[in-house]
Amino acid sequence: MTVIVVDGPEASGKTTIIREIVKIANNELHTETVVREWGPVEGWYEYVIPFEDARKDEDRLHVWSRSWASEIVYNDLLMRGRHIDELSIYHTFESHWMRSDALLVMVEAPVHVLERRRSERVAEGGKPDLPIAPGVEMAVFRKYGEANGWMFVSGNQNPQDAAIEIMERLK
Repeated sequence: MTVIVVDGPEASGKTTIIREIVKIANNELHTETVVREWGPVEGWYEYVIPFEDARKDEDRLHVWSRSWASEIVYNDLLMRGRHIDELSIYHTFESHWMRSDALLVMVEAPVHVLERRRSERVAEGGKPDLPIAPGVEMAVFRKYGEANGWMFVSGNQNPQDAAIEIMERLK
């Protein structure tokens, strides 16, 4: 397995945990790591070629920050109006392809932690977050992850411990 997909709500700890995964892979396993950060995409097909390339690259660990899970969750929460047929392709992509060839990780954190981290981000000059209540966002990500067999880790724990837990699953 050469692909780890990390997703979850804003400020849940994804980036911090990914940094720790990279440290472990590079320093302890002596494995080069490629991190790909995703934003909104035009369609499901934008995931296909990069995933195929990552699958074929057995020499490096590929870590994806965000995925189609975010596309589906934010489509619902922000009422983006994507057609249901297109969203069903994301589910097909995940269930038939990714489950056997990637480790799917959902990062979660308590609502008060999400709220605090988001406030700190804005206070430090960062962009305001999406107009979604953190509790609602966390609940929708959790529901999606549970329904689709994602591994859950806490973004509220020591990030190195979360990364170790993830890397143990690769063995």
